[in-house]
Amino acid sequence: MKPLFKIFSLALFASVLLFSCSKNDEDIVPFTIPEDHSQVEMILEEMYRIGDRAQKGDLDYIFTAECGERTTDTNNVLNNFTLDFGEEGCMCADGKIRSGALSVAFNGDYDSVGTTMVFLSKNYFVDSFRVDGGVSMEYQGKNNLGQPFYSVEVDARIVKPGDVGSVILQGNRTRTWVAGNNSETFLDDVFEVSGSVEGESITNLDYTANIISNLRFELNCDYITKGEIKIDPIQEKSLIINYGGGDCDNKAIVNQDGSKREITF
Repeated sequence: MKPLFKIFSLALFASVLLFSCSKNDEDIVPFTIPEDHSQVEMILEEMYRIGDRAQKGDLDYIFTAECGERTTDTNNVLNNFTLDFGEEGCMCADGKIRSGALSVAFNGDYDSVGTTMVFLSKNYFVDSFRVDGGVSMEYQGKNNLGQPFYSVEVDARIVKPGDVGSVILQGNRTRTWVAGNNSETFLDDVFEVSGSVEGESITNLDYTANIISNLRFELNCDYITKGEIKIDPIQEKSLIINYGGGDCDNKAIVNQDGSKREITF
């Protein structure tokens, strides 16, 4: 496991798995692992969404009159700004409680190849989950289908509510804008994510989380709507999380060594 936040300490803008687990007698990874993993996937996805839409001037879906303020860094030639939710925390337009701030930085035009976007936590909390570190994306242009795609670096620690433990997530992924990129609304935007990450669980268990069928994120839905992830913990049996065929719900099927279970997250 690399030192935490190495990716961002080397980035231009220097400024997840949540595992609540314990080994059982059969040496099977507890089913809370995929639940926690799914929760963290959405926390990181949400960071992209908030920063991306804020950069485009769309804040109504997250800010209210009493919650949230955008501050622009006028002393920097880069498109840098902070989304501040206050120290005490407040309820946002989506019903989630947030506190702290997110730092967002762009080093070029949004649709220029090579533009890097960095989303970093500044003591940021969402529904009592604390995010340390963050994510960065670099625009790579369009693929052979004409779809914009981005290389993604993840370097984050997610701390469980009550500070009972944390999990580190690091690695590289590809994020492809598969639908909605030619429309004027955000709600028809659809992204698919591929790649793998390395993690360290709350019990210091190293693992690999490999996306074996692209994860699908639709901006009109708060959940992963499609895709599969294979989790390979060191010295444990692997499991597969299947998020279904496209329905917008908080359910998934976990298959571990032939044993299946529906989970919610």
